Amino acid sequence: MDKLPLDPDAVLPALRSSRLGKNLRETELLTFFSFCELHRFEPDETIIAEGDVNHDFYIVVRNSVIVEIHSDTTGKLTYVDTLSEGEIIGEAALFVKAPRTANVRSADDSDLLVLSRPKFFELLGEYPKIGIKLLFMIIYSLLGRLRSANEELAFERRLDNSQDDIDDLVAQFLPNGELDAAFAQAAGEALDDQ
Repeated sequence: MDKLPLDPDAVLPALRSSRLGKNLRETELLTFFSFCELHRFEPDETIIAEGDVNHDFYIVVRNSVIVEIHSDTTGKLTYVDTLSEGEIIGEAALFVKAPRTANVRSADDSDLLVLSRPKFFELLGEYPKIGIKLLFMIIYSLLGRLRSANEELAFERRLDNSQDDIDDLVAQFLPNGELDAAFAQAAGEALDDQ
């Protein structure tokens, strides 16, 4: 990771296209920008490591990053998403001291605007109007991720086999009453074995 000089001409076009940029006037955007640092990451370089605790918030301003998590069952990395210019990462870390829930790595030479927790609170204190807009953007982003997670969970649950599905499958092989007779026979054999 290299820290780059803050160059508004290089960064502001991507920042303007972000959710934050669409809700801030030009002067507010420049003020927000002045509280940040600009970091460049090499291809495949780790930006955030799952399990680490840091309190930085990121906005992708050039190229893209890949989000992955460790699978509980295999221990391997599982692809989650690719985030591109204008998208945000790590917004929850501004508020909680908890381990990061995913790995984020640079897909290309990627530039990210970084806002640290101390700078975030400094921004809130000095420019509350900008801070409130930033907070609403963060809330909106977190709600969007929650909605997405709920939709994915609902989809997964729909794929789960229910007892009715299993009974229907068994009934296809043992039609009309044969299922009950098969269970009775199996129970009788189990009693005989005792």
